[in-house]
Amino acid sequence: MGDGLRDRFDPKNRVDKYAKQIVFVKQLTKFKDTQNCILIYDKVLQSKSISKWIRSFPNRYAVNAGETLKDTKNFDQHISKIIKLSKVFRVGI
Repeated sequence: MGDGLRDRFDPKNRVDKYAKQIVFVKQLTKFKDTQNCILIYDKVLQSKSISKWIRSFPNRYAVNAGETLKDTKNFDQHISKIIKLSKVFRVGI
């Protein structure tokens, strides 16, 4: 193939741009405007030391991370919740 298509899909040439990383921070970012975003986070974090930071976001959505989050049968529930939370935003003004 002269167009390089085979090279792009050849696993030997694969570069993993999205390798798993663990990043440790000493202080969580303070958002200036928590009113205009939705925080989606793992429910496990609700009982951790960052619970105060999580509560600083009025528009937040706790999910069970893992396979249940990725299951397509739950997709409509997640989207419905996100749409409901996003209705507070004033778009186009």
